[in-house]
Amino acid sequence: MKPNTKNTETMKITNSAYYAMLNYIGSLPAESGGALFGYEEDNVIRRFVPDEDAQTTSSSYTMNTDFLNPTIKQLWENESLSLLGIAHSHPQGSKYLSNPDKNYFTDLLKDMPRKKFYTPIIFAMPDGKLDVFPYVFSQNSKTPNAIPIEIVPDDHTNQTDTEIPIQSIEKVVDRTVFIVHTKEVLPSLQSDKTKDKLLILFSIALVFGFVFIVTLYTIPVFLQLILKMTSLWN
Repeated sequence: MKPNTKNTETMKITNSAYYAMLNYIGSLPAESGGALFGYEEDNVIRRFVPDEDAQTTSSSYTMNTDFLNPTIKQLWENESLSLLGIAHSHPQGSKYLSNPDKNYFTDLLKDMPRKKFYTPIIFAMPDGKLDVFPYVFSQNSKTPNAIPIEIVPDDHTNQTDTEIPIQSIEKVVDRTVFIVHTKEVLPSLQSDKTKDKLLILFSIALVFGFVFIVTLYTIPVFLQLILKMTSLWN
């Protein structure tokens, strides 16, 4: 299912945060990602924090919770910045959030309520071209909206000191974000590993089968050769 595109809102992001996001995610092959921070009063993304030690494969991005959890807490306590989104890259041609992506972010918002939560998909230069496809999850909605991006100056609007209750993020960033190629949903990372093991076992079985068949047919040939050589010596 494609996201809803009938809206006029934008994903506002400051100039410095935008280029920090592109310079990191856009320079690495898919998958890679990072966290987006800002003030909940205006939902402008003002800071990008790269998830440099994330576990990645060609089809999944697993966030480094040991790094992101303290970072989220520190930015809130020191600068009153809240987690407003997660950005990650997809291979070329996979510009939509996958079903596992959408399920993940929907569960995330149950543990960490937000009026808006941004989940842009990025195409990276090593994979062909650089592009950004912003999405937003609105409060109480399970369907992401595809929205335009709006780059604003770093000093965009002034912030108030409104108290915002900090939410637990232990259940927010301890999962894997999966991607899809075209319209097919890839299996989970665990399923991929199972398939890899089965493929290895199948390959080993083929090798042993080949060796067995070769041995089965070559032993009689060698025996006949030995008998002929023995008869010649006699």
